[in-house]
Amino acid sequence: MNNRTRFRHARPPEWPNEASIDLDSWPPAPNQLQLIKGDKATVSGFVRLSGTPPMYFKRFRPTLPCGLLARRALGQDQALHNWTLARRLRMRGIHVARPYAVIWGPSESWYLCEAFQGSTTLQETARLYAERKKELTRLTQEAIEQLAQLHAMGVSHGDFKWGNLLVVRSGIVVTDLDSTRQHRSTSTRLAAEDLGRFLVCGLEAGLGQSWAHLCVRRYADLRQQPAEIIETPLRSSIMRISRAHQHRYRRAAVSLAPWRVDHREEST
Repeated sequence: MNNRTRFRHARPPEWPNEASIDLDSWPPAPNQLQLIKGDKATVSGFVRLSGTPPMYFKRFRPTLPCGLLARRALGQDQALHNWTLARRLRMRGIHVARPYAVIWGPSESWYLCEAFQGSTTLQETARLYAERKKELTRLTQEAIEQLAQLHAMGVSHGDFKWGNLLVVRSGIVVTDLDSTRQHRSTSTRLAAEDLGRFLVCGLEAGLGQSWAHLCVRRYADLRQQPAEIIETPLRSSIMRISRAHQHRYRRAAVSLAPWRVDHREEST
């Protein structure tokens, strides 16, 4: 990058080593990057810099450079959004990766944060724990606690699916803050969207209605509100998301049964 490159730390300079991020030679060489996924606009993976453990990166490169500049002018740069929000969430006790740095260039921006190589997503863990429902239930309850904390802060995640939840040292870490937004307060509609996407993943994984109701009751207790408040929008959200999954992934339809139905047999 040229002298228009800008760099900003999100952590003290001793971690990662400031000297390891050389803006004169940024971006890193291809052999320093381990790509996970991406397209023309966004690429993510791990980066290895001299003197530091691997870091997770996300690079944002809009098709039109003027689009990036316009968003920066409006304070809507995606890398800066993730960096700022991750700092705020960690201060409030939300389990997200430690943010390290955000780097801006004339046509792209990079977000660097803590890497959890070797960890599995909750979706992958569910397959491994197919016969360990008690442990899987514990992990999903921890995820619900994280979601309730987010919503109590007035933050909606926007894509709270099991593939965006990492199991790290037997705990849950929330990832992918691209769609996360700050609000004055989290509306019932936004809460139902996040919770509904989470429940669809569990129901598609074979967890029963008793598990889904347990999650809803736990969420409502943490938010200190009756579960009935979210019931109708939550059922609608689950139906809409399930229909999209049927069409896109050919998955079986799932739904949320009314509270009055007794599902005690499913929990055995």
